[in-house]
Amino acid sequence: MAAETRALVRMKRHIANLGDPELDVAARAERYLAKCYGDRALDLLIEACDHPNPKVRCRAVWALGRIQNHRAYDTILRLTNDPDAAPALIANLDTANRQAWRLTVSVLGSVGDEEAVEALTTLLPDADAASRVDLQEALDEIAERRAGATA
Repeated sequence: MAAETRALVRMKRHIANLGDPELDVAARAERYLAKCYGDRALDLLIEACDHPNPKVRCRAVWALGRIQNHRAYDTILRLTNDPDAAPALIANLDTANRQAWRLTVSVLGSVGDEEAVEALTTLLPDADAASRVDLQEALDEIAERRAGATA
């Protein structure tokens, strides 16, 4: 029983760290929750999707997506329409962590709005070739979603 209690305390600490302003701390917390705890963290992550901090909600959704448990599907679907998701993601575009940056660009392509288009477009001129591909794919995904919404 004591081991379960210690694990719960650690998972709650990782949930709190999802909103840490240091992107490496937040990314590490997300990774631990998804890879080390997996399904054991599912309920806490679903609960974190209602956290007042949009960065915590955003990272919780990413962790849930990595866990790929069907119980999280409705929560993820609900949060793809979260009006605070895109601004929280845009704030992550200044990370030096290439993997986190690519994931941020990809998710912005999935949930982004006009503000995301502006942020992604601003990055295009100074981006290296691989980054330009990521940025263009995200912009294309937003454009396709818009076209589908107006059709």
